[in-house]
Parts: sequence; structure tokens; C-alpha cells
Amino acid sequence: MERLQERINTAKNALTAFGELVVIDLPNAIERDACIQRFEFTFEACWKAGKQYLYDIEGIDVGSPKSVIRSFREINLFSAEEAIVGLKMVNDRNLTVHTYNEEIAIQIHSNLKAYYNLLDIWMERMKKESLQFTSLKEFDSYRSYLFYKIKDKLSKGALLVWNQLAQRSIEVPGVCWVQINTIAEAAGVSRSTVERAIRLFKKLGVIEVKETIRPKTGGDGANIYVFQKLGEGAEMKGREDTPNPCSPKVDSPESKNDTKISLDLNKYINHLNTTRTPYIKYVPKSLQHFQAFFGKRIKDIYARVWLAAKKLGLKIDQATMQQIGFIAMETLKRYAKEGKSLSEEQQYKCAYVIAYKQLQQRIDNGEIIDFNNLYGSLLKKISMKKVYSPMLKNEDYTQLDELGVY
Repeated sequence: MERLQERINTAKNALTAFGELVVIDLPNAIERDACIQRFEFTFEACWKAGKQYLYDIEGIDVGSPKSVIRSFREINLFSAEEAIVGLKMVNDRNLTVHTYNEEIAIQIHSNLKAYYNLLDIWMERMKKESLQFTSLKEFDSYRSYLFYKIKDKLSKGALLVWNQLAQRSIEVPGVCWVQINTIAEAAGVSRSTVERAIRLFKKLGVIEVKETIRPKTGGDGANIYVFQKLGEGAEMKGREDTPNPCSPKVDSPESKNDTKISLDLNKYINHLNTTRTPYIKYVPKSLQHFQAFFGKRIKDIYARVWLAAKKLGLKIDQATMQQIGFIAMETLKRYAKEGKSLSEEQQYKCAYVIAYKQLQQRIDNGEIIDFNNLYGSLLKKISMKKVYSPMLKNEDYTQLDELGVY
């Protein structure tokens, strides 16, 4: 988080220098080229700040300017129009090495005011989203006010968890990055107590939890906890009884035809138990931008894609499975945007069925070889014929096929 603030400050300083030249309406050739060069280093500072923001706040690890801009569109910090301008900005940045070409230089310079405005808005939004408090003094003052406002609603264990989160939010005011087990050990409570307390804090609206993914292994990383300022007139609810886990409420589609894929296929149910040992260790980088939409469920969804291949007895390369995973997640995302309400279990079923059908289609098209059927037919052929044995000396070898079968 400290690194994020450093990158945002660096980008803001670069923007200030860029703004001194971009306001010149009729620049000469030297001023124009200088403005383009300031655009170059400002853009580099801004997209790297955006990359750090995605990793620290959203738990998304991407490595290119266009991937960063697309991810900001996914998390709704860019509108569709802003994302289009941003992608065009990346293209112009790549053309800045050709500023010796007068025509290209004039074209790039004509777009710089729009790019400056977008970069300035981008940095302001990141700063606002990443920090609720501008100083440690402001955070301490508000934390005390918040504590007395909610303390009657907290159990003894929740108070201990609250103190741990507050004590670890000093380096970056109001933000801490810590594992649940670390909180439990320091507070002297169980992991389940910490989880209950965090759910209560989220319900009260005083803390927001950002989930992360480890950049190397792709597993779940430590959560980021961000203290929130209560809006005016915010009403906090007290603790409520935990619903009976034996009778969960499931939102089901109004009809079987709500989606293009039926969700009531019995043959899939036995293979979708979420308590199973996971079939994957991590989510590949090419799919991690979906975490902004699915959260930690992304790993379970992608596991269903591999589970479909396992059910079919196929050994598929990573690239093909990532393509199928992309199709499954895009489809689920589209269903959600169309207003189709699917529970977590239904989303897992959908991902499994989509992957299953995609694999079957690739087998039918000859893109994937189903070795089970291939070897099955071969074994059937062998069992119905006399197999050549090298110990038999009187056999007519000319009648053997290439597999040693008469």
C-alpha cells in the first residue's frame, strides 16, 4: 500500500509538469515535442500506478497498459467511453517514438489535452478509492468516534479483532493488509471468531474487505481491510441471528429456460460439491481480471472447467482450457448483466456444463482427440481377433496388420 501511494504521488508530479505544456494552444515545434515527451513519462507513471492499485486494492495482477485499462473498466472506475480513449492513448504512446515524423507528431499532440484530462481523473479516482483518510491524525480521530458509535454492537471477540485491525492500519492510514490467522493469533481468539467479526464489520459498513491473489502461485492472498467513513444518515444494524445452515435459501431461475443452459441436469450434481479437494492450484493471469466480477469464486468456477475435462477423461493443454474458462466466465458475466439471478452453486453448475459442452464440441470437430474412445475401439478390435504371439513359429506373418493383429 505504501508503494501505491508513492506511485500515485509520482504520477501526480508528472501530471503537473505535463499540464504546464499541454495548455499552450499554438506551440512551436520545440514546445510540441517537449509536450509529447512529458506525455510519455506521465503516461508511464500513471499506468504503473494503476497496475499497483489493481494488485494492492483489487487483487488483480496484470502486466500491460491495455490490460490495466480494461481491468479498470471491469471494476467500473472507467466508463466505456473513457476506456476507449485510454486504449487509444496507449496506441499513441507507442507511436511517440516516431515524433521525427511531422504528421504523426501533430496528430499525437492534437489528442494530448484529452489524454491529460483522463490521466488526471484516473489518478484522482485511485487516490479517493485507495485512501479514506489523508493523515494518521484524521484516521485516529475518526476511529475513536467510530468505536464509540459501534462498541455496544460488538462482542468481546469482535472488540479484540477491531483493535488488531486498527493497530495494523498505521503505515497507510485506515488500511491494513493482514492474514486472518495472524489476526486470530495476535488477538488470542479463534479463526472463526475473526471471520464472524469481519462479517459484522462489513454489515455495519465500517470496513470494506478487498480480496487478493498471490502473483506467483495464483492462490488466495491476504485480505486488505479498508476502514470506511459512514455516510450521512447511515443506519447501522445490530447483530442478527445466524440463519439456519441446514435450510439455505437459494434463488432459482423462474423457469428452466431462463438461461440457455439447463441447470437441473442430475448427471452433473454429484461432481459439483464445493467441499471437494480443488482440481486447480491457481487461476492463470489471462483470467485473473474476472476476479473483479466474481471475487474468490473465480477459482471454484475455473475448477469446474477442469472438472469437466476430468469427467470426460481428457488431458487438455493449458491454453485450450483457458479459452474454455474464458468462455464460461464471459457467459456467466453476461447472464448476471441480463438480470438472471444465479446462486453460487448454480454458477458452478453453469461453468461445468458450458465447459462440458465446449469440450464435446471440440471432440466432434476433431480439435481434441478422445483417447478413451480411440483406445476403447482398439481394445475391442483386439479382443475380437487373434493377437500375434512371437512364440508361435508356424504363423503366417504376412497377414498381420501394423498392430500385430490378424
